[in-house]
Amino acid sequence: PPAPSWADSVACMMQGARVAELRDADGATEVSSLVCSSSSRLVAVGHQDGKVRLWERDSLAMRVALDGHRASVAALSFSDDGTLLASGAFDTDIIVWDVVAEAGLYRLRGHKDAVTAVAFIPGGGTGGRLVSASKDSLIKVRASRGSRPTLAPRPNCLPSPSLHFTLPFAACASSHA
Repeated sequence: PPAPSWADSVACMMQGARVAELRDADGATEVSSLVCSSSSRLVAVGHQDGKVRLWERDSLAMRVALDGHRASVAALSFSDDGTLLASGAFDTDIIVWDVVAEAGLYRLRGHKDAVTAVAFIPGGGTGGRLVSASKDSLIKVRASRGSRPTLAPRPNCLPSPSLHFTLPFAACASSHA
């Protein structure tokens, strides 16, 4: 019989029945994060071994295992067009992956503790922003397209308890609903 589709899996989960398991050959590591792309028909799964595995939503087949983190992957986010994937981990790094080429584009450093959230915010005339949050109590906003992002903070953008953003967070929130 054909493999169940992702939609079938979701429907059966609502009924409490297990339809399929997504497990690769080295599937002994625990899952620590998961995100679905709305445009590329992929599911990214972060693992405690630091790998991110990309799965096809329709066939439930693993496409590739991306190896780049040294600790558990805690946060994942696809860009709106599904061509980029950001992963944040307990190793304090963020890696931006090219989903089409199945390769890392660049590693972002700067957080002092585990990265707990990453999100792409579209627009702004510069191609968008990548926002990250960490257990170091900081939220960092970086360019997500074009040239390699710089990590040096601007003097007037140092994080503080009263930090306010004027970025369109509503657009980001609605795209992940």
